[in-house]
Amino acid sequence: MIKKKIGFAVVALVAILSIISILWLRGSKDQQIPNGGMKDSIYIGISTETIGPLTDSDRNNVFWSSKNGDGGIAFSLAPTYFPSIIRIGKSFAVPDENSIHLVDENLNLQKTFPVTGLGIGTQSTSSVSDNHQSGAFLFNTGSTTSPHSVKVVSVNSNGIRSIDRKDHISSPTVCNDGTLKWIEFIPDDGDLNEDRGTANIVTWNLDDSVKISPISWDFQYEPGPENRLSCNSDQSIIVTEDKDGDAISLLLTDKDGVTEASKQATLSNYTPPALARFSSISHNRLFSLDRNNDLSSINLTTGAEEYRVHLNISGPSPISITYEGSLAYIVVRPDDIENKQAVMPIKLLEPVCQGEFTPLIGYDDMTQNSWFSRMGDTFKVATTVLPIDKDFSFSCS
Repeated sequence: MIKKKIGFAVVALVAILSIISILWLRGSKDQQIPNGGMKDSIYIGISTETIGPLTDSDRNNVFWSSKNGDGGIAFSLAPTYFPSIIRIGKSFAVPDENSIHLVDENLNLQKTFPVTGLGIGTQSTSSVSDNHQSGAFLFNTGSTTSPHSVKVVSVNSNGIRSIDRKDHISSPTVCNDGTLKWIEFIPDDGDLNEDRGTANIVTWNLDDSVKISPISWDFQYEPGPENRLSCNSDQSIIVTEDKDGDAISLLLTDKDGVTEASKQATLSNYTPPALARFSSISHNRLFSLDRNNDLSSINLTTGAEEYRVHLNISGPSPISITYEGSLAYIVVRPDDIENKQAVMPIKLLEPVCQGEFTPLIGYDDMTQNSWFSRMGDTFKVATTVLPIDKDFSFSCS
């Protein structure tokens, strides 16, 4: 009799736990938390899983953090690969399944813009205009028949527009009026891994018309995503490599529908960025963080290195870096916070001025379903971190 009672108790307990687990899983898939505590928040960010392929149970987290240790997830999204957040006015745009969301400063949902045919995308990069009124996300949509195709999604506070392109895109540039420009690379033999090829500058106008200007240059390698094209001049300077693999700056001049190209300078003491998105170009300056934690600035007009500063960062290598204006926000794993992630601001024009670390909260939270699916094999990273205040400032530590 005792064994039967124990058996019934165990069955009942298992049933109760199962019900609780199911309810917890359903409630945690798109976890929402009260945002009242965000009044003290400094940073917002987005994180994603990095170990193995993403699954339906994985979620990207949009989170917030404050200096006093408060923070958490505002909401979670479909597992877009390599997601980013961009600032649009006083709001922020984030990618989701078949849509782009616009959220306010408190991470409350303002608008959802459907994007036909996006699915759960693989985001290659993003860009934003200097006045922060318009932005763009690029998603790789390659297939066996069109391996290099890309979907470009332009977004502002009023809505989105999208366009599909069959050739690989780099150097996305969003102009203040919402016009987009980029470079499309066409490899000689159709294989991006073979490097050599030609390229065009493509302008996507507000009326959805497209202008294509061939670049008169035989590229040894595809121009990098850090490049930006000029919106106010017929000349742009980009970074590429010559036939010997040396980094050079290239002057591009638009003349009657054809873009003439000529070597501007060899970039002295150039070292490649540690990871994708670890470099950025602003006002003809190349900023880059390399594997040695050296942050450098190179003048693209002269090719001269303006500075090289070793960042005193404890712990493993930096996770990500978000460039915005004259500041950069580096996500690191300091030793003193047990390998958790934190963000450190730095002034690009005064690199010895580095701010204090702010621990990030909520970026690594995950559903129980995802935890079981992965058998605990997880490493979530903050791929973008931005200050909520567009006029953010800090004291040098």
